[in-house]
Amino acid sequence: MYDIGICDDGENICTSIENMLLQYAGENNIQITVNIWYTGEGLKDYLKAGNHLDILFLDIELFKITGIEVGNYIRKQLDDRGMQIVYISGKASYAQQLFKTQPLDFLVKPILQEQINETIETAVRIINKKKEKFEF
Repeated sequence: MYDIGICDDGENICTSIENMLLQYAGENNIQITVNIWYTGEGLKDYLKAGNHLDILFLDIELFKITGIEVGNYIRKQLDDRGMQIVYISGKASYAQQLFKTQPLDFLVKPILQEQINETIETAVRIINKKKEKFEF
């Protein structure tokens, strides 16, 4: 089971990504849960409460706090290096600003099914490798 989050202020973007994730999961016989937030504050509250995500699709341009600020919170405040962060944006110019949060990927909108497939395959491979190292 993989816990996946989507945080974007565009409801249609969230729905589109969720549908692509569900299609991928169905075609590849993996179990996922998908949670959606429309604000960075809501996502931060969820994580602050001790909840975990394996993969996060995170928009850079949110209303009050940016996706980059949320990414910094995840990496620095929560000290979570295992969550696979995938930034999404309508602008490719953000790529350089993202390195400090060590994202898995950066997808430029509009996002295609093939991009979701590749990103999820990579994330699942990384997550499973980490689990292998800690199993006895």
